Amino acid sequence: MKIVPALVPTTEPQIVRAGYGSFNASAVNKTPDEIVVSLLIRTGSYLTEPDHVAGATPFSCASSDECVSVVLPGVVPSEVNLSTNPTNDTIVYVVDNATGFQLDFYIGVDQSFQPGDCVVSLANTSGLALCVKNVNSSLNFGWSLCPQNLVDDGECAMNLTWSTSPILTTWVSVSSLLTTTTYRQSNASILSVTPKSNSQYFVDIPAEGIRSILGYALTNNSGSVALVELAVRFSNSIEREDEKLRILRGVLALLIVEWGTNPPELGPSSGYFAASGYIISVSPIPRAIFALLSLGVLTWSLLSLLFCWFFASPTPNTSGFPEVDFAAKMAADGILVGLGNATDTEVIKRIQGKGLYVGSIPLDNGVERVAVVTGRGLQPLRYGQPYL
Repeated sequence: MKIVPALVPTTEPQIVRAGYGSFNASAVNKTPDEIVVSLLIRTGSYLTEPDHVAGATPFSCASSDECVSVVLPGVVPSEVNLSTNPTNDTIVYVVDNATGFQLDFYIGVDQSFQPGDCVVSLANTSGLALCVKNVNSSLNFGWSLCPQNLVDDGECAMNLTWSTSPILTTWVSVSSLLTTTTYRQSNASILSVTPKSNSQYFVDIPAEGIRSILGYALTNNSGSVALVELAVRFSNSIEREDEKLRILRGVLALLIVEWGTNPPELGPSSGYFAASGYIISVSPIPRAIFALLSLGVLTWSLLSLLFCWFFASPTPNTSGFPEVDFAAKMAADGILVGLGNATDTEVIKRIQGKGLYVGSIPLDNGVERVAVVTGRGLQPLRYGQPYL
């Protein structure tokens, strides 16, 4: 038997809009400026923000240093007010059956891009290209900057060969899954994400959908300039490859999850408040032993009931000797012990051939009482003597 932590619901489950809808590039509900601002300030932190991202076991790539897997189950539903319960470290909010995305990032074989795979943004004398294409069930995503010699000559726009030769690429495999997610009530951060069994499957994200979102975001010239300048600054100031990959992966995750999905539908997700508690877990072997013993006791009880019903008398036995029946129920020793529930035959067998002697027994107060026994040793009765 083990006592293990568990969540005990404190409210009834309510149908909520949770998780994400299906990928749909035309479902973007942000302005180009809003998208560019998010790209500028969230790309480095998006995959570490605790209110919507958690680590995951790789689904489509081997678990290694080159495989980074995250699950995005969504944030706390907007219609849920976490302050409806008193804030307590033991109180959580649980969303069940919400559709989320898992992104498995990995280092794949370098692939060349074609001009049609890239969205190019030119600003002042520099330029930025973001390229994406489908390769089997994965997306290959990369970025490139106009080299310094072309920037110096002002030929970034005239010679776009640099745009199809990314300086950094990442691969991602996208899958959809149903999750049960637990959020802390105090700050709405994710405490745990549990995938539903057999609910995970690959999702084909069309590269042209990603490119259309990028094209839409870069229609604003000021936003395009800011993005190019930021990319140049990142490229010059960040030396670690893993930091650059984190930013690149953040850009791709934002494009897929935040701006490329339909709003979640009402249901089948449900949510409820819960508190930390404990459950008692009993292993199978003791449960089986208990079940067998219970079955044995039940069988014995049933057989005893049937025997009493059909074969045994429902009332105590009585004999033809009422004096014996009465006296035997109060006897502590002697010939009558055990005859309180006896039949005629048992009484006769017990007293047959026994002699009875009548005499007196002296008491402490000097008075004598009459006694009937089956053995000698009594005082003889005397005429005129009062007895009890």
